[in-house]
Amino acid sequence: MLDTQLTDEQTQLKKTVAAFAREVVAPVAAHHDETKTFPYDVVRQMGEMGLFGLPFPEEYGGMGGDYFALCLVLEELGKVDQSALVPLISHWPSCSTAVVRVPPASLPAPASVSPKAPNASPAHSRGSHCSFWASVPKR
Repeated sequence: MLDTQLTDEQTQLKKTVAAFAREVVAPVAAHHDETKTFPYDVVRQMGEMGLFGLPFPEEYGGMGGDYFALCLVLEELGKVDQSALVPLISHWPSCSTAVVRVPPASLPAPASVSPKAPNASPAHSRGSHCSFWASVPKR
């Protein structure tokens, strides 16, 4: 029989993301929709939480989570603002998945996070593509 109960860790992740969605995403969602602006601060905080590295191994800069945890995150954010999902779902397959397929020792150490973000801090480690969004400068 399939066990449908969440683990303590999954329950905590769900609660944490639900609170973030209510307290950070929801208050600015309508503003960004109306003004057609990108929520840099929200995305930066998602990066600080480690959400961009959730389904990737820790040795590559990820959080070591699985795809079920990823689904919990998407579900909680999506309850508040579907557009908050876009940076996450576009980042995972197009950016971070490549990190898992390439041994970290073969990756060059990045000089900076982005040429468009000169004030951003350098990436933390060779596998730190997962932490990129945590370094987005405040606007």
